[in-house]
Amino acid sequence: MDYAVFEVGLGGRLDATNIVDPLVSVITSISYDHIQILGNTLSEIAGEKGGIIKPERPVVISPQKEEARLRLENIARERNSPLIQVGRDYLFAADVHSLDGQTFLVWTPDEQPLVDEFVESAGRAIWSPLRLRIPLLGFHQVENAATAYAVLKTAEKLGLSLSQEAYHEGFTNVSWPGRMEILKRHPTVVIDSAHNRYSALRLRQAMDDYFAGLPILLVFGASEDKDIEGMFQELLPRVERVITTQSIHPRAIDADKLVEVVHRCGRSAQAITPIEDAFKQALEEAGQDVVILITGSVFVAAAAREVIPGFKQD
Repeated sequence: MDYAVFEVGLGGRLDATNIVDPLVSVITSISYDHIQILGNTLSEIAGEKGGIIKPERPVVISPQKEEARLRLENIARERNSPLIQVGRDYLFAADVHSLDGQTFLVWTPDEQPLVDEFVESAGRAIWSPLRLRIPLLGFHQVENAATAYAVLKTAEKLGLSLSQEAYHEGFTNVSWPGRMEILKRHPTVVIDSAHNRYSALRLRQAMDDYFAGLPILLVFGASEDKDIEGMFQELLPRVERVITTQSIHPRAIDADKLVEVVHRCGRSAQAITPIEDAFKQALEEAGQDVVILITGSVFVAAAAREVIPGFKQD
């Protein structure tokens, strides 16, 4: 192959993938996850992830909280690595969105005067910024897509050859199962692999954006080592009813223990296992105006993808 993308398994500094000498490194938004291994602060976690930054090799970073950004900037400076920041060196904005996907605009700081003219003309200006479409939902996916765009443009300067058509085709056809994925429309069933507090926050924001005012029935299962209470604190204010369950993964927390966590957050919940019965109960309870949200674990989302599309209500 001419080019390959390697995803780090955990952290970066000590991950097996760090033997690779990359054309360009990329670090997406850093949040609190695997803290027992990576560290208790965003700076410590960023230090581990920043381990993939190689001397004199460019690194692209998504918008970061300041603590993480400063640590990554220091590592890049120490290694004389060009640092490309999305939101500074490549600018972006959400355009229009629906349950079928969304479009976004991307441009460089040099093009900002033209963007200002484009905005002031309500889109009637001769020049317009690049507009790309993705089938993924949620503003966080616009941020991810803008980061991918910045990585590709950086790689182009180092020899990668891509046509404008390739950009449009690639972004339009991207697939990311289990990430704000719509499994059914009547009733609406959404699955997501959010498994830490930050991703739960981004999920709740996306649900507010796409399903404003609609009641949500939450089906939740998680691994025992996750910040479950933190996830509930983000999700429960938006939820009317909770069903807890558990996947067959050995790290899955018991559904009854999840009910106890929900109770500590001041809400009621019902534990239903096995996981197929939890999905069946949710589908039987939900009316046409209720959105079923299934999340908390990649394993729970994967189970839903297998079970729900073929589910037939009596």
